[in-house]
Amino acid sequence: MRTIFYFILLFAWLNVVCFHLPAVAEDSNSDAEFIAPASWSEYLDNTIVLGTWVGHGKTEEMWVGIPAGVEYTSTEKLEIGDEGSEIQQQHLMKTKDGKVFSTGGGRFFWDDESDQVKITVYGLDNGSDFFSGTSTLIGIDKANGKERWKHIETSRGVTTEYIIERSAKTQNERSMRWQKAEGGKPWTIHKTRLNRLAEVTDVFDMTGTWEMKLPTGDSMIIKGTLGLDGRALFAEEIQRKADGTSEKNGTFVMCWDPVNETVAFHGLGANGLRWQSEMLSLTTDNDEVTMVTRFQGAMDGNHASGIMTRVIKGDKMTQKFSDVKMANRKDTPGWAKFAPVFTRVSD
Repeated sequence: MRTIFYFILLFAWLNVVCFHLPAVAEDSNSDAEFIAPASWSEYLDNTIVLGTWVGHGKTEEMWVGIPAGVEYTSTEKLEIGDEGSEIQQQHLMKTKDGKVFSTGGGRFFWDDESDQVKITVYGLDNGSDFFSGTSTLIGIDKANGKERWKHIETSRGVTTEYIIERSAKTQNERSMRWQKAEGGKPWTIHKTRLNRLAEVTDVFDMTGTWEMKLPTGDSMIIKGTLGLDGRALFAEEIQRKADGTSEKNGTFVMCWDPVNETVAFHGLGANGLRWQSEMLSLTTDNDEVTMVTRFQGAMDGNHASGIMTRVIKGDKMTQKFSDVKMANRKDTPGWAKFAPVFTRVSD
C-alpha cells in the first residue's frame, strides 16, 4: 500500500510539473505564428494598420538619417486608395518646437510576381536626406493582432535591413517595433488613433451637469459625459420639477463626422423630436468659446432648421437660435426666441 501511495504522490508531482507550470516561451523573433495572406483581399480584411496614428517620445539610434535623443511627435496616416488596390501611407515627424525633421509617403500593394504584400516608401530626413525602402510582409499573427515585416532601407548611401512588427493593443492603440536584422536594441513607438473630437472638447467642454432654473421652480438639466474612449459626448436633457420629480426630455450625442470633417450632433426627444446638426465654426476669445452649428429636425411631420450658437464662458453656457425656419409657420416660434443660460453645477 505504501508503494502505491508513493506512486500516486509521484504521479501528482509530475502532473504539476509537466502540465501546470508555464511553458517555455518560443523565441520572440520566431516567424512561426505569422501566416502570410493568400491574397490582397485577405490582407485588407485582417490588417491592423488603417487609420491615423499619433505617437510621442524620444528618437533612438535606429535610422541613418535621424539622430538619437530628439523629442518628437509622429503622425502616420494609412487609408485605402485607388479603388481598394492599395493602402496609401503618409508620415510626418516634428520636434518638440514644431520643426519637421522627417516626412514621406508610400503604398502597400499586392505584388503579383512574388504573391506577397509589399510596401514602397520614400521621404526626406532633416529636409535634405532622401531615403527609400521596400518592405515585404512576413505574415500576420491574427490571434495576437500583429504584423511582421522585413524592411530594407537606403539613406545617405547606406542600406540597412530591419524587422518591423506592428501590434494592436486595443482598437485605438498601436505600437511599431523596429529592430535591425543583425540584432541590437529594438525601438518601439507607441501610437494612439487620432481623436479629432478631443481637439474640440478640450476647448469646448460640455461635460458635467448644467442647470437652468425656471420661474416656475422647475430646472432644466443637461448632463454631459465623455464616452467611447473620448470619441463621443453623451448628454441627457432632464426636467427637474419643483415637486422633486424628474422627467427625461431628450438625449443627444456629439461626435466627429469623418465624412464631412466636422463635429456632428444627433438628438432625440421624448416627444418624438429628431434632430441633427453640424459645426460651422469654433472660435475663442480669451476665456469665451463660441460654437456655431446648423441644425435641422422634425416632429409630427413639422420640419425646422436654423442656426444655434452656444457660448461657454467659465461655468456659464448660453444657447441662442437664429435664422429659424419652420415648414408650417411663417413667424418665428417662441422657443426660438428663448436664449437659455445654463450654469455648470458639477463636473
